Amino acid sequence: MLSLIPHIPFICILREQFQTRPPNCLVTKSHQQQNFYDFIWINVLRDYLDAEFITVKEKLGKEFSIDKVIDDLLFLYLFLQNDFLPRIFCLDVNINNFEKLIDVFKETLKEQKGFINNKGTLCWENVFRLLGNMSRYELKFITDKLEEQQTYQQLEKLNKKKVEDASNFDIQSNNKVLQEVKELKEEYEEYEEREDLEEEEEEDESIGSQSDEDNIPLKSRKQSKDPNTPPKTFHRKSGGKRSLKREGEIFEEDLYLDESNSSDSTSKSDNDKDNFATYEEKEEDKQSNEKSPFDQQETMYSESYSNDNMNNYDDDPKGNGRTESSKIDEESNFLAEQSQEEGMPRLFSTGILENDIHFISSLIKTYKKNKQEVQKLYYEEKFKINFNQDSSEVINILMSYIQGMQFVVSYYYTNCPSWSWYYPFHYSPLLSDLANLINISNFSQVTKIISNSFNFDKPCDPFKQLLFLFPQTSLNLLPESLRILGHKSDSVLFQYYSLDFQLDPFGGVFYSEYIPKIPLIDEKILDAEYQKGSNKAKLTKEEIKRNELGNCLVYEWDSRLQDYEVESSLPLYLEKFRVQIKITSFQPEQLPFDPSKIFDKPPQGKFLKMFG
Repeated sequence: MLSLIPHIPFICILREQFQTRPPNCLVTKSHQQQNFYDFIWINVLRDYLDAEFITVKEKLGKEFSIDKVIDDLLFLYLFLQNDFLPRIFCLDVNINNFEKLIDVFKETLKEQKGFINNKGTLCWENVFRLLGNMSRYELKFITDKLEEQQTYQQLEKLNKKKVEDASNFDIQSNNKVLQEVKELKEEYEEYEEREDLEEEEEEDESIGSQSDEDNIPLKSRKQSKDPNTPPKTFHRKSGGKRSLKREGEIFEEDLYLDESNSSDSTSKSDNDKDNFATYEEKEEDKQSNEKSPFDQQETMYSESYSNDNMNNYDDDPKGNGRTESSKIDEESNFLAEQSQEEGMPRLFSTGILENDIHFISSLIKTYKKNKQEVQKLYYEEKFKINFNQDSSEVINILMSYIQGMQFVVSYYYTNCPSWSWYYPFHYSPLLSDLANLINISNFSQVTKIISNSFNFDKPCDPFKQLLFLFPQTSLNLLPESLRILGHKSDSVLFQYYSLDFQLDPFGGVFYSEYIPKIPLIDEKILDAEYQKGSNKAKLTKEEIKRNELGNCLVYEWDSRLQDYEVESSLPLYLEKFRVQIKITSFQPEQLPFDPSKIFDKPPQGKFLKMFG
């Protein structure tokens, strides 16, 4: 969506395809690394949008502009997902909410004057008209989310057996694998010992003497059943790992080992520590077609996964072969694929999802009986405020979110409006309350507060920024004098780096949709502690350099410049090359807002020749 902002033609995106992946324990790394990509032409997306809004175009006539429609759609999308504000409660792109919002937007365009987003400046009269039309479907959005959660919960119950045995291994299979690994390990050691002895014999023969070591008996050796089997040799690798090399091939396999179900004690082996035995795979020669035990094991696991699991997904776009007895509908399949893609832990033991389902169910019942009570239930549950006594706090929440709307649009279209502003809550207000803000407060007062809400200050130091963002486990990347601020229990900042925090689904079903309720750091407290820890006397020269703000660089091609040679950063793939590039540096605060840089329509003339 963001690639549509500059309205520049011929923008292309190379994007990895969304696809489900089987559990890691069932496929080799070589299979996992087979990625597929989509090559997307943004101008084609523009054409689709132009066709989508054909009825609006007929209604508005000459006032219609597909570029202004695109700008408004980008504003609309921030309610579903953005980098600075929590999404509106129970709005989700996965359950076709965006399609419904587009329908509402179409009807709003037909009845209002002008558009919403004017090159990064919002027309608030049209904003509130759109919010009012959206709020009429608030109950539907919440109900759809509840149905999605319940569908996912039912899917979890149906797949509980598979969850508990995700690797598709039973105890007998695990023991068999462990025994094979044990035998191979013993065989490695025997062959390595024989190799060492043979090398010693060769050295002794080269100096014309025979050593008594020739008569040292070896341990009992397992002879190959097939006399034609080529001999094996073993080579030490860094880290003490060995790879088994058969003449003509080196192979790999990732084996899932369940120690709890094993009859053999595997604690003596370092390779079994994390329940995995990994052998690095390289293909050096393709002369030998013989399969090793690992190759056979890989085939067995791959076929097992293909037969037992992949048949659960319907790849027939026309629905042929789909039986009526199937209890999992298309939405359930999507949920299963999404959760598998994210590698999401199951939620049977946590109760997080169950609690959220109960809350949303209560919210819907209250909404149908007494809409006024919905506010009390929602804000007391999510914001922990006494609604009857602190109703003014709800106004503060609404104003903060409205400010955030302008912040996001300004950030993407003009420049960062403020380096210190942030939305000070974990949750968004209700959609109906946002729409009703215009009736609660004076319109001119609302717009005045929004216009005066941002101070264009300077970015904070890199180390200070990282203190805001890093979890406790990443603080070791900072200098020692700053690292201890989040590690020492007696530090005033220690409370903000707790490893124990709550997760709230907030209407979601996947962990990527959950809201982590991490404490928001008090900037004044952090700034005071940062000043103590960032004292130059406590930092090395290298650390002082790392903590400086660098310049932003603009690269422009100019045929009038003398070309010069550039060293390739990927010499194995790209050779040196020559360019005619002009490099200009600037600071973010020096970047003025020029409305002409945000095109009303695709640029014409000389600009297009750059892409010809």
